[in-house]
Amino acid sequence: MASQLDKKLLSKGNDKDYPKVGDEVTIEYTGWLYDTSKADNEYKGNKFDSSVGRGDFKTQIGVGRVIQGWDQGVPQMSLGEKSRLTIPGHMAYGDRSVLKSLFFDTQGPMSALCIEPVTNRKSWLPNMLCNIAQSTNEISDDGFPGLIPKNATLIFDVHLKGINGKKA
Repeated sequence: MASQLDKKLLSKGNDKDYPKVGDEVTIEYTGWLYDTSKADNEYKGNKFDSSVGRGDFKTQIGVGRVIQGWDQGVPQMSLGEKSRLTIPGHMAYGDRSVLKSLFFDTQGPMSALCIEPVTNRKSWLPNMLCNIAQSTNEISDDGFPGLIPKNATLIFDVHLKGINGKKA
């Protein structure tokens, strides 16, 4: 499994416009759990989320509103680029119980601000994760069943479709 962020280019962008810290990015993505038994499928295990068909995901990048792997990986992409980010657990959700004891304050149709009550750490997550968390009582210390276990390495196919309103 990856011990550091890995970015694999799937298709080139314009090679001139790159997001900077604080820029609003528009992204289409699909996320999978990294699965060592799935080498024949590029290690893509269970799909846990996708914006494809739901609408693009918009967020500020580099300011801690998304997982560290996105904050570091997306600024390496140029406008229009499609890349695969393989993100080790410590740059994703780490050893935290994902979504355990979080409050959710929905901010628009595609994301939710999640606030940990003890640390006040804020994270923006795709709305699907928050909707599922609000509709189940099956969250445990082992992570979120069926979604993202503790320390999980994640794979995201990311398409950078816009930067501060400029479209690819």
